[in-house]
Amino acid sequence: MLSFDRTVPRRLVHRRSTSEVLPTDFVRWGEHEYIAALQWPRRHGYFEPELPGSALVTETVRQLTILACHEGFGVPLEHRFLMTGLGFALLRTPLAARAGSAAELHATVRATRLVRTPGGAFRSARFEISISEPTGGAVAAGHGDALVVGPAAYARLRGERAGTTPPLRRRGPLVPAAAVGRRLEQDVLLVDGDGALTLDVDRRHPVFYDHLLDHVPGAALIEACRQAARLEAADPRLELGRFEGEFDRIVEYDPPATVHATIRREQAAFEIRQGRRVAMRAEATLVSAGVPASR
Repeated sequence: MLSFDRTVPRRLVHRRSTSEVLPTDFVRWGEHEYIAALQWPRRHGYFEPELPGSALVTETVRQLTILACHEGFGVPLEHRFLMTGLGFALLRTPLAARAGSAAELHATVRATRLVRTPGGAFRSARFEISISEPTGGAVAAGHGDALVVGPAAYARLRGERAGTTPPLRRRGPLVPAAAVGRRLEQDVLLVDGDGALTLDVDRRHPVFYDHLLDHVPGAALIEACRQAARLEAADPRLELGRFEGEFDRIVEYDPPATVHATIRREQAAFEIRQGRRVAMRAEATLVSAGVPASR
């Protein structure tokens, strides 16, 4: 029986704030397969009020992917994670509210495309995730693609970028919060200027920078895509019903990265570019808020 009594240790999902930890239990179910219990908050300062939403599903996939690496494959806590891809689908309309209660959910996590080092240690994998109500109703599905490197290898990879921190000030006038479905300026990730949308993540943001990183987090890149789609379509309630993203390069704090969205009816394509290189590519199916993506 899965437990909802307390969260898993925050270090296992790379969070500082225990209030931001979503999994409450994690159990091996078979070879490279696990089951987990989750609690989604009924009210949160950043995540969508209607569940499931793409921001919360993204964070759930991220946390379960990292948790599976640590608990399922024994990845040391000091190792660094690079997400090379992330995808999801919202499979149902908003969950029915339960007065005074968080949403309690089950998840299955299965490792595929497993790669090990010559010494047998975990190197990379895709974690396929299915999220459902305890009664069995599907809520969302997704995958997280994780590449793990040790501290020394990460330092070599990052070079002089290792240990950098986000800028103290925002880059310029933000797009209107209401235009991208947000109430707070802190949650707005786009600056509109010079004919392009520039990525700008507030270093004080309690979710994206629960702990400081030396690069822009992948969850912020996905939210920037959603905001760009809402702006392009002039629909602040537009949702990413399905999303498939590939992270080709780490997005640095400088030079400024730009976000590009191309929308054709319900389909969207995104690129996040930095300098002359594409750092992220993604495709999505867009839906009106509260309407599930077709299976």
